[in-house]
Amino acid sequence: MNIIDTNSWNNVLDKMVIIGGSARSGTTIIGKLIHSLKNVEYQFEPPMLVSLLLKQNELKEKSLKELLQFYFFDNFLLDSLAGRNINLNKNDDSCILNVKSEKDINKRQVTSLTRIELENLATSAIFSFKLPEVVFFLDIIEKLFSKNRKILMHRNPNDVINSIVKKRWFSDEFLNKNNSSQVVAVEIIDNIKIPYWIKEEDKSSWVKSDELNRCAYYYKRISEEILKNSDSAIIIDYDEFIKRPDELFKKIVDRLSLDYGEKTQEILDTVKFQEKKRENYLIGLNSDLLLNIENLDKKLKELSVK
Repeated sequence: MNIIDTNSWNNVLDKMVIIGGSARSGTTIIGKLIHSLKNVEYQFEPPMLVSLLLKQNELKEKSLKELLQFYFFDNFLLDSLAGRNINLNKNDDSCILNVKSEKDINKRQVTSLTRIELENLATSAIFSFKLPEVVFFLDIIEKLFSKNRKILMHRNPNDVINSIVKKRWFSDEFLNKNNSSQVVAVEIIDNIKIPYWIKEEDKSSWVKSDELNRCAYYYKRISEEILKNSDSAIIIDYDEFIKRPDELFKKIVDRLSLDYGEKTQEILDTVKFQEKKRENYLIGLNSDLLLNIENLDKKLKELSVK
């Protein structure tokens, strides 16, 4: 059964701002900055999104779009505007107090708006979300919401790999089938969870790889997807951004045709370049994999906002 869009879901969601890129590449700070802009309502890593998008081959395109519209519009956007679905925990990166003024937040909570009033507010809102691995689903999102705006984060491979190794995300222990880690697996091989973004021909070698090369493979897959979508995306090189945050973010905001909010500059002022000594993990990588990620790093740096 088709559900008719009488509530301007598509008009609102078609212009959404999507933030993706490798984990540990600056998606969180860019998400925070985008959330601080005027009229932007932002969701931090929508928990069901990957699960829904992985079902794309089992659902009709129209059905998938309807599900996403309900999920984004009803489950998040309207509740956020009503002051219901907002995070007030100051310890979380997604806390709304970090990006919106107390006046704005209080305004949402001094009254109870009707559904009609909320839908009227939503017509002028910009929906945005951040999810690093969304890069693997940009083709289907493009079909469903053709006017979406994409911000894709890039960072040098050694820094990303250093950060992921510390998290132990791709260790045998973390990937073990009995570990309750939040890995969206599509298969188990030799008791190891196989994430959905691993290519079929690489599954066997993934299981046999050490933790370091698994991290590098993840970086490679993310970077390949960013490069594939580079024509329709704003690519930000994190290493360059932290050196020139004001200059580069102004260019990004202009390209999105949005405006600074009350806390945007305050957040930008916290972005500082800090020289850090990191272990050189690249020397321990498979030579072909190393060559691949170095080439991808070079290409994406060339395509990033200058």
